[in-house]
Formats: sequence, C-alpha cells, structure tokens
Amino acid sequence: MDFSSLFQVLQYFQDTKFDEHLPKPCGPPLALAATAPTVRALTERHFPGGTPLVMTNQQKYSIERRKREEEYRLLNNWEDDKDGGGDFRRDWHYHVGLTLRLRETKKEKNENENNYPRNEIHMDPNENLDDIQFLTPSVWWLAQTSAAGSPLPVFFTINADRSDGVKWYAPLLQAIKVLSNTLQQQNIPHRFEISLSSTNIVSIEGVVQAIPHHLYALNINHCENITDLACLEPLTALRELYVSHCSGVSSFHPINALHHCLRKLEIIGNVSNFFDVGVLDRVLPQLTEINIAGCTRLKHVDALRLGKDRLQRVRLFNTEIHSLVPLTYLKSTLVEVYVSSCPRVISFEPLSLCENLEQVYLSRSAVNTVSFLARLAKLRVLHLAGCTQLTTLSPLRNTTSIQQLNTAECPLTDWTALEGPMGAALRVLDISSCAGIDDENFSLIGQCVHLVRLTMTRLRITDVAPLAALRTLRELNLTGCRRVTDFTALQSCHFLQTLKMKDTNFSDWGLFRYLPYLSHQLVLDNCSQLPPGPTPVAGLQHVKELYMNGSTAVTDASLPIFGQMPSLERLSIAGCNEVTSLDGLLAIPEDNQNNYYPPCQSLRYLYAFKCTQLQSIHLLHRCPSLQVVSFMFCAALDSLAGLAGAPVLEGIVASHSTVTCLTGLAQCPRLQWIEVGSTLIESLLPLQGAPRLVRVGAQRCEKLSPEGMEKECEMLKQTCPLLQTVTTAS
Repeated sequence: MDFSSLFQVLQYFQDTKFDEHLPKPCGPPLALAATAPTVRALTERHFPGGTPLVMTNQQKYSIERRKREEEYRLLNNWEDDKDGGGDFRRDWHYHVGLTLRLRETKKEKNENENNYPRNEIHMDPNENLDDIQFLTPSVWWLAQTSAAGSPLPVFFTINADRSDGVKWYAPLLQAIKVLSNTLQQQNIPHRFEISLSSTNIVSIEGVVQAIPHHLYALNINHCENITDLACLEPLTALRELYVSHCSGVSSFHPINALHHCLRKLEIIGNVSNFFDVGVLDRVLPQLTEINIAGCTRLKHVDALRLGKDRLQRVRLFNTEIHSLVPLTYLKSTLVEVYVSSCPRVISFEPLSLCENLEQVYLSRSAVNTVSFLARLAKLRVLHLAGCTQLTTLSPLRNTTSIQQLNTAECPLTDWTALEGPMGAALRVLDISSCAGIDDENFSLIGQCVHLVRLTMTRLRITDVAPLAALRTLRELNLTGCRRVTDFTALQSCHFLQTLKMKDTNFSDWGLFRYLPYLSHQLVLDNCSQLPPGPTPVAGLQHVKELYMNGSTAVTDASLPIFGQMPSLERLSIAGCNEVTSLDGLLAIPEDNQNNYYPPCQSLRYLYAFKCTQLQSIHLLHRCPSLQVVSFMFCAALDSLAGLAGAPVLEGIVASHSTVTCLTGLAQCPRLQWIEVGSTLIESLLPLQGAPRLVRVGAQRCEKLSPEGMEKECEMLKQTCPLLQTVTTAS
C-alpha cells in the first residue's frame, strides 16, 4: 500500500482495527515521532523490522531533543563541563526533520489557563518541504484525538530556530493557517507557540495574519533583519514575546498594543530606550515577568513601578542600573529577582522590603552583607556566586526557609551560619572554589544533614570525613579536590545516585560496593591514581553514565568489565591512550564465564575520541543498542567496517581521524548522519543505498576529488531516498 501522508497511515491503522496502538484522548503522556523518514517507519509498525508507533510514558518523550543535543555536542567536540560530566546546553536544537509529539504536561502557574495539564504537539520544520505538505492532516487528526471530550486547548509548539526562512517560511505559514481554520471548524480550542530565533526572516507579519487570535508565544530572538514590530497589534492571545538581540528594531513602542494580553516579555541586548516614558507604559502594568538582561546601556528602571499589581519576576542581570529602589513598588507581588552582574548597584537594602521574594540571584554583584536577606521569610533560593566582597553568612544563621544556596567563588571565611537552623534546612549547596574553606571550617558541612545535592569543586581541603554525616545526599561533585586522598567517608552516603570525582586522587574501586543506589552518573575523568579495572563490577550494576576520559585505568584488559555493566547507556573514554581495540567491550571476563550479563546490552552512546592508539573496532556492530559513536582525532583508526550492520546505529563522528574508507556502513539500517571531515577517505559511494541517511559531512577531505564529488553526490541522492545534505566544501 502506498501511503502518501501520515494521516493515511493513521487512518489505515484505525480502519484495520489497530487503534489500540493510537494515542487515546486525555490518556497518559504519549509521544509520537512523525517525520518524513518515519512515515515509512510507521508503515512498518506491524511488519518485520518495524518500530513502535506509540512510545510509552516510560520511553521518555524527550528522546528526539536529546538526540539533537547529543549530535551537536559530538560535532563540536564538546567535552564534559568544567565540573565533570555531561551537562550540555539545553536550549540548542539541531533540526534534522519534522518531529511531532503528543503529550500532556503541566506548565508553571502564570495565567488561569495554565493551571491544568494541557495537550502539546511539537513540530520542528526544516528545509525539507515534503515534511510540511503532510503536516496539516496528520496534526489535525492528532489534535482531534487529543481534544475529543476535553476542555483543554491543544498547544502546538513550532520550533524553527536557525532554519532557512527563505525556503520554508511561506509554506509553513500556509500549513499553520489551514490547520488553525480546520481546528476552528471542529470547535477544537488551540494555541500556537512559535520560535523563529536566529532565522533570516525580514517580517513577522505573515505569522500575525495567519493566526491573529491563536498565537500564544512568539520568539524572534536574534532575527536581525526584522525592523518593525507594528504588525503585532492584531494579536489578541499573545502571552509571551521574546525580542532579544534584534538589532534592527529601533522602537519597542508597538508592544504597548499588546497590553490586553501580554504577560511575559524578554528584551536582551544592547538597547536603552525601552524604559523611556511612554515606550512600554501600557503593557508594563499587565506583565507578570520581564527579562531585560544584557542591556549594558540601561541605567534606570523607574518604569517598573507600573507593574506593581502583577509583576512577579524581574531579571536585570548585566545592566548598568544604579538603584534597586524601583523594585520596592513591587513589594507585594515580586517573587523572583535577578540582579547578577550589575556592578553599579551598591545598596541591596530595597530588596528587604519585597516580603514575598522566594528567589534572589545576586551572583557577581557588589553585595558585601546578607543582613537584609534575613527579613525575607519566604526566601527559598539564594545565589551569591562570585560575590567577592562577601566574607560571612552569619546574619542568615537562624533562617529556616532557604533550601538552595550558591556561594561558589566567594571569599567566605566565616561559615558558622551552617551550625544554626539554616544549615539543617539546606537541600542544595554549592561551595565550589571558595578559597576561604579549609579543613577546620569544612567540618561544619556535617551540620547540613538534609542536603540532597552538594557541589564542592576545586577546594583546598584534605579531609572529607564530614561528608559521612550527609546520609540523604543524592548528588556529590568533588571535581578538582586534588588534596584529598582518603574517600572512605563516602561509604556512609548510601543513597548517592550521581558522583563526580574528575581530577582527583581517587584510587579505590571498592568504594562502590557501599553505594548501591549509584545509578545516574559516575565521573572519574583524569583520576591518575585509579588502577585498571573494577574487579568485580560490584556497585556499578545500575550506573547509566560512566566518564573515564583521560584515565590510565582504561586499558584493553579492563574493557570487558565495562561491557558487563548491564545498565550502562553512555560510556566516555576520550583520551585513553592505552586503548588499542574496543573489541574487549564485547568480551566475557575470564573470571566470570558462568555468571555474566550480555555484553553492552544497554550501551547507546560511545565516545572514544582522542584515543590516539585506537586501531580496532571490529566487534562494535554486535552492540544491540548502540546509537551514536565518536572517534574524532583517532590517529590510528583507518576503518569503520566494524560498525557495518549495527542494528540501531544512527550517528557516526570520525572527523580528523585516519579513516580511509566507509565500506559496509550502508548496511546500517538506521544510520541517519555521518561526519568524516578531515579524513583520508577517497569516495562516498560506499554509502549508497543507506535507507535512512539524511546528512553527510565530508569537509576538508584532501583525497576526495572535487571533479567527481558532484557526480558522487547525485548518485548518493538517487540511492539514499532521505538524503538531504552532503557537505564537502572546506
């Protein structure tokens, strides 16, 4: 059967009594990926080799976004963050195809319509216009299904960040308009959240005209070609507007026309006139949140007094304001304030009058005392990172409301406040790079008996014995504590789930026997004292992410132990120059022949970049769950044939390696993208026939003939039905 659209696929399943696999109205959270590549996958749902039509709640509806974050991280050779271990930018997307998800979620309370769960459908348009052609019927069907019998509006989130607006803007607007009209005819309540950040569009008038009464949020950050906001006036449902770094916009006065609906406004950039008299006078009284960060020419915020009845969240970091007195007009409504990196603010006393404040961010400010904060009975979150004039927290000693405290890089010498009620109330604490902490005052950390997360990177202490008292600790970061040699105290932290010990002298694998709940992250990068292996795997059975970058403990002989970690999904051994072959990951340890787990049964991401001695990956195709691999800067690796036939492999990064050919990779049934720039490959033709290949990157490959590349690209596009981009230019 020839399916020309996703709607026909879904209708086929419904007509043939397969509707038990379809999203149920108002049911549990569901997710459905719907891209041009996956239209074919959906038709395979009931055929050999098919993929599930509906992803269950346990499968996490955020998989698509995580894949794109992972891809970006690999392509840019991002290593772990400075504190060790795997956090990457959350607001970055690499849009390969149109993704569509149906789910239920709860949004932060702001307006009445957000105080209940809502249905959401997420779409990411890209340069493939075929995706947009089947957008309307498929989304309409899902919207009708999700909204049947439900008063909840259907929210469509369309993210087109960093896309080429010249190609997709017009057809996308037409699809949105038709979709909205269809939903109105069916009496289905709906809203749109549209992000056009960093695109080359010159006007947003088309969006306004398409859905003037159903646009809920609009993001045009970094759209430098947009010069006029006057077209916003017809919008009647817009609640959130983001116009940061729009250097072409000369006047923000048109935003006043949205005073009847706008509740959240973000203007970040080097502008100064949007608080002048009359510019935002009509809209400010209606806002609940405003973000004016990064405006280095902004010197006064007197106009904020107009928001005295509603304004709850104000962000002023990285500005030139002199006074916080205007915030006192918000004392009955203000719950969150950012005044970070405002060097000209000297007095913070006005904040003490804002009695409802729950979150205060004063990082990298000139604050030299915290006495004014003691009067804030509702204060829960306090950030003081980088406040170089602050030496004591004593005024907060008797505070019981603060649950999160960040004093990173503060020269605090008096920590006696931790002995009082404040210490017992803390749940999250960051004391990284506090030069004033020594073994004596670090002993006070034992008073924080209810801590759940503790970050104490780059401290000069030698003894971590006080940590034994923190029995409720779930996450601990000891990165860079090089003077500590004895980590025995951690045996008492039975409930640890994440442990980061990058750049330390940790040397005892036996510690993990006492940490049965260690399941999220274990970071042991550059632990030079750690012996090879763990032997046996005791204590590591539940670890999902293991980072061993630059560790001498990773050798060919120790790899079988890592392969026997049954829950391991992410393994990073970047810079482990003792490794010559990854075949050991699939081997069975000699001392565990009769009682072993199937090797690498859960491994999805494998990072082995900068392993300069790595030569062999012959057995990696046997990893049943492997999705992404990275072999960047592997100077001894000349073949990727060991990946041929890998059942679920989606992405390969082998840039700046000595790979000479791509033989066998077309046999990977789910391969979507490959990066082999700056390698020794001579031809891309071995990729012919790859059924799901979308993108190939082969920049600066000296042995690729420029004359034959155009012909090879045409041949690839003829045999790879989903191929969109082949990049070969330097």
